[in-house]
Amino acid sequence: MKKTLCVMLALVLLNVLSPALAQDSDPAAAYESAQALLKENRFEEAAALYTSLGAYLDAPRYAVYARAAAAGESGLYSVAAGNLSSLSGLLDSELMARYYLALSLEAGEDYEGAAELLGSISLYRDAAERLGGYPARIKARDYSRADALEKAGNLDEALSRFKALNGYQDSAQRADALAAQIAARDQEAAERARAEAYDSADTAEQEGRFKEACDGFTALGQYRDSAARAASLEPKAKYASARALIGKGNYEDALAAFRALSDYQDSAEKVYALGLTEYAALRMLSASTASFRFHDQLGLIDFDSNNVTPPMWDSVDFRADNCYAVSKKNLYGLTDSMGRELTPCKWFAISEASEEGVMVAAERTRDEARSNAYSVYYSYQFTLLDTSGKTLAGPFSAVGENLPSSNSSISLKKPEFPDGLIRVQTKDDQWGYIDPSGAQVIECRFSDARSFSFGLAAVRTDSWGYIDPTGADVIAPRFAEAFDFDASGLSVVRSTKSWHIIDKAGAIVYFRGQDFDEKPNPAAAGFLREKLVAALTEMLMEEGLDEEEASFEVEDMIAYIELNYSSLEEAIEEMANTNERNYYILQMHGLIEP
Repeated sequence: MKKTLCVMLALVLLNVLSPALAQDSDPAAAYESAQALLKENRFEEAAALYTSLGAYLDAPRYAVYARAAAAGESGLYSVAAGNLSSLSGLLDSELMARYYLALSLEAGEDYEGAAELLGSISLYRDAAERLGGYPARIKARDYSRADALEKAGNLDEALSRFKALNGYQDSAQRADALAAQIAARDQEAAERARAEAYDSADTAEQEGRFKEACDGFTALGQYRDSAARAASLEPKAKYASARALIGKGNYEDALAAFRALSDYQDSAEKVYALGLTEYAALRMLSASTASFRFHDQLGLIDFDSNNVTPPMWDSVDFRADNCYAVSKKNLYGLTDSMGRELTPCKWFAISEASEEGVMVAAERTRDEARSNAYSVYYSYQFTLLDTSGKTLAGPFSAVGENLPSSNSSISLKKPEFPDGLIRVQTKDDQWGYIDPSGAQVIECRFSDARSFSFGLAAVRTDSWGYIDPTGADVIAPRFAEAFDFDASGLSVVRSTKSWHIIDKAGAIVYFRGQDFDEKPNPAAAGFLREKLVAALTEMLMEEGLDEEEASFEVEDMIAYIELNYSSLEEAIEEMANTNERNYYILQMHGLIEP
């Protein structure tokens, strides 16, 4: 503020005094006086007098020259050099511009740059004297910078700078001291790194990661007892690597690796088990088990125990840890990895195991009442088993997605327990729900039921409604048909001929009273609603409403549409025909075809 006021005052004085000077003085005499002041290096006075002459002769250029010289004398070297460079050869302006630019670099300790400039004008003013002093100033500067680097902890860079000083002052001694300090630091860091690597290798050994531990100790060479520990770990590491090959199903390489280990631990037993690869085809079942085929029969190898169960089954398939589905004469049972029977081969099929370790086992019987000379019909019963072969619940007419069938074969679906429950149907055609332990949670009292979906299940007595996982009614039975809720909290229902989309409170959200040939898609309806909301918001904002105001208005508009129109599509079509602006916005939001 103070500077601005000074400039304004100077301009006012100039405007007031210049005309007076022009009137009361002889311009030629004033010009000569200014020249004399310039020769006497009275630059500020000369600049004022040149300025008072206005456009007289070359007074403006001399005024610039004098002001630049005054700036240089005041230490404003960059300002002086900048102004002088614009004068195109007036007096010594080019030399002075170089001189002051060099002094500007010198002030910033860029002596090399300053020397390059002064070297081209070495006879000008004190350029030669300054040039002679730069080598010492460069040394002093570099010494100071090296000292600052050392104090900042940048020892390596400081050492490099002190070495480059070639004995200046005590730079050689300081370089030696720094070299010793760096060597001690590096030795300490190396020792710390070796100790950390040793601890890491030790931890790997304790955790059974023998190859990693062996590699770690080997890399440490003669550090502490690393060599001895690496030697002791080498067979363990090779054993672990060979065991990992089994886990990958690479049985031929595993066999070679265990053979190389000779009699280390159970390597000989592993060789015996893996030796079957030379006579039979092995198929990986899990990381520790494989089946093998010999003379059209399958056996089972447990590589953890090295147990080989002789070939006796038609098929062997993994179901869960220590649980395998095996078959004989098209009937299935369960065995463990040692070949011990968990349940006899009496089932028509056994499903894969759920995350909870539950499987569905099916029994098939001929339906004599329906079968005849031309067609054979079957019926199925479903039982839930755990991975020990224990019966958890059943038999049932249906479990989960395994529904009654009269076909000669079925593909069992793995049981799933959404919301911790699975639906089951009893022999008297009543549906209920059980948990993974087989406990009855919701009694079998429904004539039909669907699986739980996002906290609710559709069930039917006389009509369809919805219950929660405790069996309590959430949406009272009143629908002719009902389906699963989706992630958006919507479901499709039908009352007589009308399809609707409802929320979890049972309120109709879309398609009040509209007839559909096919069941509507709630996800598609929700997507359509979102796009319509966006389009209506844009329309209102174009009318001048802000986003918050528009969102409130849109809620009322959507409620009105859902109450008074049979579908969103009907409302969209009507809006599109209202005017071109609406048509364009609806088209931009993908609600109508171009």
